Amino acid sequence: MKKPLLLGLSLSLALAASAQNQNWTATAIDGSTVSMQDYLNQGKTVLVDISAHWCGPCWSWHTSGIMDQLYHDFGPGGTNDLVIVWVDGDAASSMALLQGASGSQGDWTAGVSYPIIGPNGQGNILGNLYDISYYPTLFMHCPGTNNGLGVEVDRQNFWPFFNTWRTDCPAPFQNAALDVTLMQTEGGEACPGDQVTPNTVIYNQGTTAVTSATLKLKQNGATIQTVNWTGNLAAGGYAAANFNPQTVTGYSQYEMEVSSPNGQADQNNVAQTELITYTSAQPVSWSVTVEGKMDGYGSEFSWRMLDPNGVEVAEGGNTTVVNETDNCDGTTPAAGPGSYANNATFTEVVDLSMMGCYKVEAFDSYGDGLIGTGYFRVRNSNSQIVVDMEFGCVGDASVSNDAVSVNENSLDNSLSLYPNPTNGIVNVGFKLNGNEQTTIRVMNVLGQEVLSSSRVYGNGAQNTTLDMSALQNGVYYFVMQSGDLKATRKITLNR
Repeated sequence: MKKPLLLGLSLSLALAASAQNQNWTATAIDGSTVSMQDYLNQGKTVLVDISAHWCGPCWSWHTSGIMDQLYHDFGPGGTNDLVIVWVDGDAASSMALLQGASGSQGDWTAGVSYPIIGPNGQGNILGNLYDISYYPTLFMHCPGTNNGLGVEVDRQNFWPFFNTWRTDCPAPFQNAALDVTLMQTEGGEACPGDQVTPNTVIYNQGTTAVTSATLKLKQNGATIQTVNWTGNLAAGGYAAANFNPQTVTGYSQYEMEVSSPNGQADQNNVAQTELITYTSAQPVSWSVTVEGKMDGYGSEFSWRMLDPNGVEVAEGGNTTVVNETDNCDGTTPAAGPGSYANNATFTEVVDLSMMGCYKVEAFDSYGDGLIGTGYFRVRNSNSQIVVDMEFGCVGDASVSNDAVSVNENSLDNSLSLYPNPTNGIVNVGFKLNGNEQTTIRVMNVLGQEVLSSSRVYGNGAQNTTLDMSALQNGVYYFVMQSGDLKATRKITLNR
């Protein structure tokens, strides 16, 4: 997908900077000072993503998850080798537009931990310091070379993009000879009794080839499996590794750990653990409504639903687009059987004739999901959204037609959190069938409980508030339980 032409930038002297060495300083939306030279002096490599709030291809790249994973794996919370800075170069940038107001592609701040620069002309001035013709344009800065002069890099899928960055800017990533890490690993939704296979990716962060390592799978601090991994990873190499299938009964979290590269001590003990979390499938009754809106590339998309026996019970979209291996080829195929038109909407009611867990899957051949205002959702019989899928290449979710119908599970049926995203205070609305001890737990993405409350509420509609303002910005899981009823929601904190 081509980048739109960049128009209407004007130069200002509000930032002290050199067009040659990009020694700039700016203010991020959280009020912090972002200094390119400070990052380079610390030996970091920096990626500057110059985008615009209205830009479709920028949104596609932003929501692909590639930047988030790079920051997770190699940023301050990982190996601490790189920095990412996102810039809205449009002169009209404002906090409202960055948070999804009319005229914007969406909420650019949701779930983002790296610095964002834009409002008050900061992003426009910064964008003018770079030689760009299109949004988005990405610039890589390396410490100690050309005084940190930014070099443009092309957008690609995760590994080609990262390998280009690492090859062209190797010094920040070379921390030790023997150094293995684990990459970010996604979990998913599961129905009670489902078997899931925790998996991870081993990455050789060192300069010496790795032929063996020890992997452990833990739950609640106890080791439940040890794997003696063998292979041959050159510097910068990676490999997938699976643990034994595990049976989940609801919210389940596992910790994966890597150690002992080549039977020796790891020389850089960072980023050696990853958590993988499985949340409970949303309860529904005997039918659901699948709905979607295409982006400008309807032929790239397809979806399907599988019953508890793995039999397809519904499908839609281009039947030539089914990619279960997460290997998207970045192409837009010709319209095939069942293809939706560009920007079209669709609605389909699916009857669930069996009790148990139904899988919902979506596919995009290009690998950028439904960009802009596109969406793919599932509603229960009460018209409430139970699946709102965000994905790049392949997305999956589960819904459960079980003995407790959506009408009987008043807690999950009625639970609402607002505003979401929140700047701290969350209004919680729900309905109970009786006087039960009700517990609210807030979990971070690592599965750690960061906030909780517990009290007895009465019968019927209830309202309470929860203050999350002391927590760090990011995505959290809101888990509520009252007696045998349980509900889980995702919420984003952005102060």
